[in-house]
Amino acid sequence: MKTTFHEENGKYIATLEGRLDTVTADQTAKDLSPLNDCTGHDIIIDCTNLEYISSSGLRILLNIRKNASAVGSKVPS
Repeated sequence: MKTTFHEENGKYIATLEGRLDTVTADQTAKDLSPLNDCTGHDIIIDCTNLEYISSSGLRILLNIRKNASAVGSKVPS
């Protein structure tokens, strides 16, 4: 599982590559934790190169969305 970040036009973009499963979920959650501090920004999660996502991975993405709303950011659908 590979996670990369960059900022573009005021949006934070996280790109996920590989398998987001039970084995990689803990590390991926740690890797994505900076997104919880993106106050007032759009957060884009690019899953184009994600081969597989388990329920553990979905939970991570849902938590990012929930935390974003709490700090005035948004994760567009």
